[in-house]
Amino acid sequence: MSAWFDYPIQVYPHHTDYAGIVWHGSYVTWLEELRVAYLDHHNLSYEALVAEGCELPVIEMQLRYHKSLYHGQRAVLRGQPLPLQGIRLVWNYELRSAPSDAPDSILYLTAQVTLVPLNTTTRKPLRRLPPALQACLVS
Repeated sequence: MSAWFDYPIQVYPHHTDYAGIVWHGSYVTWLEELRVAYLDHHNLSYEALVAEGCELPVIEMQLRYHKSLYHGQRAVLRGQPLPLQGIRLVWNYELRSAPSDAPDSILYLTAQVTLVPLNTTTRKPLRRLPPALQACLVS
């Protein structure tokens, strides 16, 4: 299993509702930002993946909100790709107060997201992951 990949979060006004609490959809955006940052960190841009004819749509998502985040707070989103399940890419996530590995860190969210690679032309699932994507998921 891959190590956790950390992605810092800063809560800005546009992430919140009128009461200053993070709107539930903001968390979904942060999950996607982490996945793109993870690819970039492994020298594979999402744009390059699409140019190769591969897109990664979400087919399943589970989120559990443990505690609310508020305007002005900082946290660390941790993401971890699980071992490949055929062509399914499954990610685990935790959103915690910084530093995320501190014993007293606060858990805000846990999530799991499943994606599948699609051919950008045919819109059908690819039988194999592009080699560059497979390499960065197992590193």
